[in-house]
Amino acid sequence: MADSVVILYRVVLTDPPTVDDMRSYEALGIPLRRDDPESRRLATGITLFDSLERARRQARRKPWMGNAFIAELTIPAHRFQIEKTAGPGHYTAWGNPSAMLGYVRRVERV
Repeated sequence: MADSVVILYRVVLTDPPTVDDMRSYEALGIPLRRDDPESRRLATGITLFDSLERARRQARRKPWMGNAFIAELTIPAHRFQIEKTAGPGHYTAWGNPSAMLGYVRRVERV
């Protein structure tokens, strides 16, 4: 199990992605839509999706309006705390943004 990997997808604004693309809302200073304990907890991690199509649908919504990229990350499961959160196919991961960036395997335009 320690050798297992998860493949998840992140909406990013640059190709190649930068460390800022792997930073949490909290780290970027982005205000929360809701101010409750769970929203604050999730804001300390980054949003990932379980499929390219789910990430693409998210990227086509505000604030990106399709002007984004999708990064595919192949992440060793033991390296980061990853939880199934929010809606279908939505995950949150917590960990070092620079380390997370190192697991980007490919990037494509939305």
